[in-house]
Amino acid sequence: MKILSTALLCISIIGSVGGSAYYLKQEPKTLIETNYGSVNLGQVFAESVLMTVEIDGFSGHQDYDVVLNQGSFFEAKKDLNEAMERKMKLIFIDSPESEKISYDIATVTSDRDVVITTAIRYNSSNFMNQPYILTMSKKTYKIKKDEPLKSSLDKFVDDAIAINKKDIANRLYITNKELYGLLVEKDPKS
Repeated sequence: MKILSTALLCISIIGSVGGSAYYLKQEPKTLIETNYGSVNLGQVFAESVLMTVEIDGFSGHQDYDVVLNQGSFFEAKKDLNEAMERKMKLIFIDSPESEKISYDIATVTSDRDVVITTAIRYNSSNFMNQPYILTMSKKTYKIKKDEPLKSSLDKFVDDAIAINKKDIANRLYITNKELYGLLVEKDPKS
């Protein structure tokens, strides 16, 4: 009886090792290159392109205020406009109606830095509990005193989209690139 139990235990261990080796060999590998080397995502289940916009001292503090936190890259202007309208309402919540300023006509009272970060969040078989976030770019823009806030931020977001569009298209694995206007032209030399 002891020999049979030992034999069954050995067979189950060998079967488990063989099954896991087969799985690891057959599992799709999605490798991305980063500044720190390659990252194996495994099978990608979901991916999101994100944009974060921060403004230096916007609420009167010395720190950066996050006005858009991981909004959709593809709807960044809309998301940013909604977030800024909410922020402006909060800033002027206790002000009389005649002193309230809308986001459409607001200007900055002094030079401000705007930091726009673009990233891709991957949910995959190798990053199931904590998604892997790949930062594509982080760029600082300047808003000069008395420049309109809305048009400046819209221009910065457009620039960030234009700068990152091609690189993002090359790093999306399951998103329909045609749907989002990310089709990359094939290099005629290749």
